[in-house]
Amino acid sequence: PNPNPNPNPNLDAENDSANPDAHSLVLQGVTLKFPFQPYAVQRAYMSKMLQAIEAGEHALLESPTGTGKTLCLLVAALAWQQRQRRRDQRTAAKVKAERAIKVKEELSSGEVAIHGKGSDAPQGKPCVIVYASRTHSQLSQVVRELKRTPYRPVISVLASREQLCVHRQVSKLKGQKQNAACGSLNKRRQCGFKIGLDNMRDVAGALAEIRDIEDLAEAGREERYCPYYLQRDGVDRADLVLAPYAYLLDPQFRTSLSIHWPGAVVIFDEAHNLESAAADAASCDIDNIQVAGMIREVDELRARVDEAGYDPFDSGVFGGDLSAEELNFLKIVLVTIEDRLSDMPLKDGKGITLPGSFIFNFLAMCNITAESCDTVLNMVTRAQDMYYILKTDLSAGVGANLFSPGGGGGGDRRSSRGDGG
Repeated sequence: PNPNPNPNPNLDAENDSANPDAHSLVLQGVTLKFPFQPYAVQRAYMSKMLQAIEAGEHALLESPTGTGKTLCLLVAALAWQQRQRRRDQRTAAKVKAERAIKVKEELSSGEVAIHGKGSDAPQGKPCVIVYASRTHSQLSQVVRELKRTPYRPVISVLASREQLCVHRQVSKLKGQKQNAACGSLNKRRQCGFKIGLDNMRDVAGALAEIRDIEDLAEAGREERYCPYYLQRDGVDRADLVLAPYAYLLDPQFRTSLSIHWPGAVVIFDEAHNLESAAADAASCDIDNIQVAGMIREVDELRARVDEAGYDPFDSGVFGGDLSAEELNFLKIVLVTIEDRLSDMPLKDGKGITLPGSFIFNFLAMCNITAESCDTVLNMVTRAQDMYYILKTDLSAGVGANLFSPGGGGGGDRRSSRGDGG
C-alpha cells in the first residue's frame, strides 16, 4: 500500500462518516472513501479519472489486470457526484437566502418586484453516473464491487426481460416473442407482477437496495412486483445507472427508455469491446426462410380477421390492431423482400460483400424508405402483438418468425446484412 498522504488534505475536503472503516483520501480536491488504503496505481487511476471529470473531458484509462479498476471507477465517480450534490445544495441555499434578503429590502422600500421560481439556482440532481459493461454478468460484478464501498446511491440496473422477467410463462420466452407477450399482457392488465409494481408504495425504497440481476429477480418473485419495469422506470430517479453497451449505443434502446442525461459521466468498462458493440448495434440479419415464416403468419392473421369480420373502426377483438388492408400491404412488403433476396447473386454460395449504401437501395425496392419505414415498423409491431393474442396459451408457445430471428426450418438460406446503416 502507498502510505504517502495527500499533500493538501484540506483542499475542498468533505467529511463523510458513512463508513468509519473506509480509508479517506483527497484527490483532485475530492474526498474519497476507499474500502482499504489504496495502492499507488489505484490513486493514480482515480486521480486521472477525477481530472477528466472536472475538466469535462474524455479519458482513456488503462491499468494492469487485478488492480481493482472497477472499484476505483465507482469510488471516484460517486465521490465526485457526492461532492457536486453538496456544492449544489450550498449554492441553492445561498441563492435562496440572497433572494429572501432582496425581497425584504423591496418590502421595506415599498417597491415589490415579481420573482420567478429561481431559475438561477441549480436545478435537479447532480448528473447521473452511467456505468456501461459488455454483458449482464459483468454488471453483476460491478454490483458486487459497489457493495464493498461506503457509497449507497439510488441505483437502476437496466437488463433485458430475459434477465428480469418473473412471470411464470412469459419468462420462458425469448427475444421479440417475449417482448410481445409482455406488452400484450400489460395492455390488458393481466400481469400480476406489473400490477404489483403499479400499486407499490415504496418505490424509492426498492431502488435504494443494491442488488445484482439475480437478486432483483428473486426480490420480484418474493414481493410480487416486476423488477424489469422497476429498474426501467427508476432510471429518472437513479444516481447510478448500470447498463449493457446496447442501451447506450442502440438508438432503439435509447428511444424506448427516453434517455436524456445531459452532462452525464459515462463509463465504458472493457472499452476495447466498443467497436464490435457499435457495429452490432448498427447491423441486422434477415434471410428468406425467416421472411417466408413471417408471410405465413401474416396469412394467419388475415384469415382470422376475415373470419372475425373485423371492422377497423370497431374496438372489437383486435381493437386498435391491423386492418385487412394493412395486412395486405405488409404481405406485399414481405413478399417483395423474399423475391429480392432470392434474386441476389451469390459467389460460389459464399455470399457477396457490397457497399453500405446497398441496403438502402435494397429496402427502397421493397417499398421501405425513410418516409415509410416508421409505418412499416409500426405495422410489424402491431402484428406481433396481434399474433400473440391469437396464441393465448403461453405454455404452447407463439410464432417463431415474427417474434424471433432465425425461425423456420432448413433449406437454402439467403440473407441480407446491413452494417452501419
